[in-house]
Amino acid sequence: MYTSNCFISFFLNRYEIKTKNLNKMNKYIENELFTVEYKIQGKGNVIVFLHGYLEAKEIWDDFIPSLTQNNTIITIDLPSHGKSICKQEVATMELLAQAVNAVLENENIAKATLIGHSMGGYVTLAFLELFPHKLNMLSLLHSHPFADTELTKENRLREIDIVKDGHKELLINTNIPKAFATKNLETMSHILQKIKQIALQTTDSGIIAALKGMRERRDRHNILSQTLIPFIYVFGEHDNYISEETFKKILMPKNSNTIIMENSGHNSFLEETELLLNIYKRFF
Repeated sequence: MYTSNCFISFFLNRYEIKTKNLNKMNKYIENELFTVEYKIQGKGNVIVFLHGYLEAKEIWDDFIPSLTQNNTIITIDLPSHGKSICKQEVATMELLAQAVNAVLENENIAKATLIGHSMGGYVTLAFLELFPHKLNMLSLLHSHPFADTELTKENRLREIDIVKDGHKELLINTNIPKAFATKNLETMSHILQKIKQIALQTTDSGIIAALKGMRERRDRHNILSQTLIPFIYVFGEHDNYISEETFKKILMPKNSNTIIMENSGHNSFLEETELLLNIYKRFF
């Protein structure tokens, strides 16, 4: 695995990156491994938001406006999702971390804070391993540092087969509601529909590449537990994807804060928006 990471890093540094400003805030970069569309707004300390599986940068639209008053906010379509493309068969977490680094380099940003939701948390941890000197702070938002269990790996293969059979909507109709606390489903039905529309725009090949990448990712628990970079962990008390047992297994680093969102499932930035915003603002 280390050889593979070095291989990717070596060739990414050699590839010519093409850039294009789509408008004042939306930008686009491309090399031989991926294309990345991202949005940058605000002024101040740089905070990068990384979305989860079946999501895109628009997932943050209702969360970040007040943060742009005092911070530079970057939202990214990770390759294989949104309007970004992974040109490889597998969207490894290392490759996605390289894509995030390419955005920072394109903006001449030396250091940033990364907030990764779910799959975006896996990417954040890969970034921590590859580019620790570029981090001011990091946060896992409903994510964890462990590799997939054997059962989860089997489920990834099952989902790949479903997509190959042309039924990605089955995944979306199952996975999106499951990401919310059951008690919030009725009151948040309009948000569920919005997220489903975002998910439907994810290409079949993108979903498959992401599933393969998550399935192949390795355990980064030791890397996280030993970091000295300020760290915030956010856990939803009603999370249907990350159990309390998994949460309690995480050995938090010394310079860390753990936040438990009592009325959230896997999406506290949507389920308890104002509370989470105030928490993040205090730390920023």
